[in-house]
Amino acid sequence: MKNKEKIFFNSAYYRKLNAVTRVDTQSVLRIDETLDTVAETRWCSTLILALGYLKVEVAEDGVLDTSWTAQI
Repeated sequence: MKNKEKIFFNSAYYRKLNAVTRVDTQSVLRIDETLDTVAETRWCSTLILALGYLKVEVAEDGVLDTSWTAQI
């Protein structure tokens, strides 16, 4: 596209993406529940935590409401 000064620039239209995106109505996981889960393990490396491999159980009806999933 060109602007008023006839300089080319990149533009992105997100209308189609915004039309199909569902708004997140759920809050994030509670940190105290996550820390309790980690505390019950014998060991948990920071690499596992940093990469998101900590498996958090999600009810079947809540899968669509989660913002991410991780598989080990």
